[in-house]
Amino acid sequence: MVPFSFDIGQVSKNAKRSRPPALASEVALQPQYQVKGTVLMKFELTKVAKLALALSLTLCTQLALAGNDVDPKCISNGQDIGINNAEVIHWKHTTKNQFLARAHVQGTVSKVFPDHSGHKHFEIKLDAGAGETLEIVYNLSFGKLPALAAGMPVEACGDYITSNAATSAYPASPDGAILHWLHGTGKGQGSGLATAHDAGYLEISDVIYGQ
Repeated sequence: MVPFSFDIGQVSKNAKRSRPPALASEVALQPQYQVKGTVLMKFELTKVAKLALALSLTLCTQLALAGNDVDPKCISNGQDIGINNAEVIHWKHTTKNQFLARAHVQGTVSKVFPDHSGHKHFEIKLDAGAGETLEIVYNLSFGKLPALAAGMPVEACGDYITSNAATSAYPASPDGAILHWLHGTGKGQGSGLATAHDAGYLEISDVIYGQ
């Protein structure tokens, strides 16, 4: 790369003035131009400086993207709730049909059920050793999901419902309980859902859905 320079002060009278440079860049190329009483300062952007700049920009970009990868909070009555698999398993075995609570679970896909009424239904294992499962119900109006396969990691935040018997509107869950409302409040989605409800989300293989 051609070095570039700038002059501070006046150009000395003994500098050649036979032909004034047509462009400022020509001044930088002529070594006879000197600053009176000051050493001419020259700067060159080296390959090392270029590499440092590129690395810096890459790091800033990665940090910005990392900020977007933070999981949303799972809120219940204004409080952030942690993973409560054990509590969900307890509810399955001790609460009456249609018991409702907020839940935040982790597991792996174990079965995929047919879609129904615009919702994706699948089963996750909460505790592989004990064989505890939970049916996940996701509203597809909040976006499509990837093709599901057994073993895919899942994290979900939403409304837990004990579903061990049929109601006038819904059959019993094959897993005895469901987790639904795994999405935002519905605002702007054209879904007609109430906006005062705590938002949920669904994370599959580190990708978040329902936002």
